[in-house]
Amino acid sequence: DCKIETVLEVLIPDEYMSSTTERLSFYKRLDACKEEEELQSLRKEMMDRFGELPKASEELLDTLRMRWLAQEIGFEKIIIKNKRFIGWFVLQQDSPYYASPLFGSIMQQLAANPKVGSLSERKGKLSLSLGEVSNIHTAYEKINNLHQIIFTHAENS
Repeated sequence: DCKIETVLEVLIPDEYMSSTTERLSFYKRLDACKEEEELQSLRKEMMDRFGELPKASEELLDTLRMRWLAQEIGFEKIIIKNKRFIGWFVLQQDSPYYASPLFGSIMQQLAANPKVGSLSERKGKLSLSLGEVSNIHTAYEKINNLHQIIFTHAENS
């Protein structure tokens, strides 16, 4: 699983869905979504019942999409704070992940596309900064771009 920490507002506002019980139910159902079709179906249900989604709720949906991509890439944690996106790779240094073709492809693509992001290591933990982000949607776009670069290369290899 990939944990996401942010100070940005990603939620279902009380003003949008006043019942705490309903909000909790939707949070659980959102968390259980594993693919875009499920997410879109739940989004449609929310819109049908409560009206147009507020920005904070759209950002919540993008957070879920971002988590799916992050897990495929191999991030265990993402921090979005102070307009920065930092993805932390698998924390165990001896993990087989670091010897995997996926990680090798990520390293190759970052070397070939340095504008995508920059790697750093702190206290034995490897992270990738994807640059300036002002909102969750921008963070999602950046990780989606990285995902496309990595997996397009992997498919062509």
